[in-house]
Amino acid sequence: MASLVTADGTSFELAEGETLVGRGERQVGDPPKVNLGHLPGGLSVSRQHVRLRQDHDEWHLTVERQSTNDTFVDGFALPKGFTAPIKDGARLQLGEVVVIFRGQLEPGQDVDDTLDRDPLPSPPPPATSLLLSTTPPVLPQASPWVARLQPRAALFEALGVSELTRVNPFEGLMVDAQTWADEQTYHRAAMRLHVLSDHGWGIVQGLEVVISPGAPGTLLVRAGVAVDALGRTVLLPEDTQLPLPNDGGCAYVSLQYADEPTQPQSAWDGNEHATRLIEQARVTLDCQRPKPPALELARFVSTGDLRDAVDPTTPQAGEIDLRFRERQFVRQPPDLTIAQLLVGADERHRLGLRFLAREIAQSTPYRVRWAGGVSLDQPIPSGVSMLYLTGQDEFPPLSPSQLDCLRTYLASGGVLFADACRGGDWHEFVKSVTGIAGELGVELQAVERWHPLLLSRHVLAAPPLAGAGDPGLSEAGGMIVSSSDYGCAWEGGPADQALGRERIRAALELGVNVAVFGQQRRRPLDVLDFET
Repeated sequence: MASLVTADGTSFELAEGETLVGRGERQVGDPPKVNLGHLPGGLSVSRQHVRLRQDHDEWHLTVERQSTNDTFVDGFALPKGFTAPIKDGARLQLGEVVVIFRGQLEPGQDVDDTLDRDPLPSPPPPATSLLLSTTPPVLPQASPWVARLQPRAALFEALGVSELTRVNPFEGLMVDAQTWADEQTYHRAAMRLHVLSDHGWGIVQGLEVVISPGAPGTLLVRAGVAVDALGRTVLLPEDTQLPLPNDGGCAYVSLQYADEPTQPQSAWDGNEHATRLIEQARVTLDCQRPKPPALELARFVSTGDLRDAVDPTTPQAGEIDLRFRERQFVRQPPDLTIAQLLVGADERHRLGLRFLAREIAQSTPYRVRWAGGVSLDQPIPSGVSMLYLTGQDEFPPLSPSQLDCLRTYLASGGVLFADACRGGDWHEFVKSVTGIAGELGVELQAVERWHPLLLSRHVLAAPPLAGAGDPGLSEAGGMIVSSSDYGCAWEGGPADQALGRERIRAALELGVNVAVFGQQRRRPLDVLDFET
């Protein structure tokens, strides 16, 4: 009969088949259990720490996924969910408790039952009971995109829990305040998990912000429903009015979840406690952009003549801007963020970027984010897939810190799309960008047929708009240099030359490919998700 032996000689017999080792008494549905909780250091053992399973003449140890403290076999750390074979005499450490596994002895084997062994070197060598040799394993080199995977799904952070635990009812169960709290926590977490994983967060219906009719100087937030970034349903059952500021600054209308205690009752401790919590929506007006879990409903510059936008898709100065409202989708699409790199104050092609963003949203599964204009004097916002740079003249060389900023961005997986505007001395712009590539150690190569840039979303045989003898597009290491002026084409052509439909369409398709190419560099698994 196999067993676990402690330092004082106490032996715990293992059941044939499977045995659970942990702390506390056996629960309903558990296999036979060995309780190590009463041993010195027993509190460091998880309630369900490991399972020992016999398979003919072999024994295997599996680390439970819900275990919290470390598990070592002969000094070799095992991750949660990992299964490893163990031999007679193996030294098991669960948290702070150390035991010896006694199984069937192999012929001629003499096992030391004592735990007083020489300390293992640091780092410990692989145990021969787990490996076929004492040579440290050669681990494969992880691909760069693997290192960029999130260490933990963001959904867990939003939920605030790592497991769903519900109350197990039975006759005689003591139902107290904690029992009620546990049951409500389970149902609320399950509901939030469903909403966030299947639908995402954002405005579900209503919640438009308009000028209140018949009430000058007042905003009206219409009734509606939303789900915040934590998966909580936010109900605004009635229209809400807000006073309109007149300080000339930028203002944001936001919606936030709030609990309001109600129906107090005297308790045994002599105090009054609310017996109910009303889940409310709180509408606020602030000069700072709201951060999740709050949702932005509208933004505007607070002036006395503020009015509703004539065209909500293109609000003008003095109009309420509703374009930044987060919408909830049935299936939460991943974000694709674009930004414009500003060298000096050159913000040309901003209209073309807007049209490109619209095209990305309509022709790809991504939800487009606009990160605005950025510089290399500060870190590029995380998640930017395409950083657009344009100009028509030479610009000063980048400083070492700016080069480091750009190098860090490119290493994160995104792309820098340097697109010369064909006006002025645009050759010097291309020369400046090429010089930056050289300082970063990037050797630009002409984009030819079958390059991923020509296939990432739309299928193109060659870079569109390229002139005779001019490749028009070069790429390497995430840097893309264009001499074809796609930015003007996205706007329909330069001010003095309207382009034909086919050339505009081809330019937009190339722009979509660039953005998707950058997203695929950052998150290659998205490609598998969309093609499945």
